[in-house]
Amino acid sequence: MESRLDINLINAKADVTPEVAALSRLLHRLSIMSLALLVPVAAGMSIVLIVLRARLTSLQSERQQLVTAISGLSQTEGLYTALQDRVGVTEKVAESQVDWSQAMDLVDAIRSDTPLSSVTVNDSKSVLVNIEVSSVDALVPVMSRLTEAVTAKKINHPVLRSFQYNKDGSMLVSLQFSLLL
Repeated sequence: MESRLDINLINAKADVTPEVAALSRLLHRLSIMSLALLVPVAAGMSIVLIVLRARLTSLQSERQQLVTAISGLSQTEGLYTALQDRVGVTEKVAESQVDWSQAMDLVDAIRSDTPLSSVTVNDSKSVLVNIEVSSVDALVPVMSRLTEAVTAKKINHPVLRSFQYNKDGSMLVSLQFSLLL
């Protein structure tokens, strides 16, 4: 058997100068301190990243809920807007209303004891009165009161619209005038 002999020409123990040994020890200490500092910093950054990620997920969820709530209220907003428009129209109508009680009092004063068939009043304060009288003599006081109302400047533009003589001797008279109230 042949045995093998190995010859090692490298010194097992190298001679290290004291400066190199001090530098080696310093580098060893710095690497341990850097590692001791880097591990907690990395752990802290990981914790901050996890907390920020959870907060982001929470905010995204809250945002989605708010978007859903807002889209659910769009119909309510439409109804509210329509209601506001209707209230505005109602207010305009209420402002344009005229107190017709004075007009009806005036018509009642003109006709006095003569029966009315109908009364029509429009927005331009024009009044159409249909009066039924038994004779021409019964019509004279009505015309007299109509003339007095014109003189008192309560009405203007009186017009005899129609005059109908019925078979029983009664008459249907249509008078139209404008109110100055």
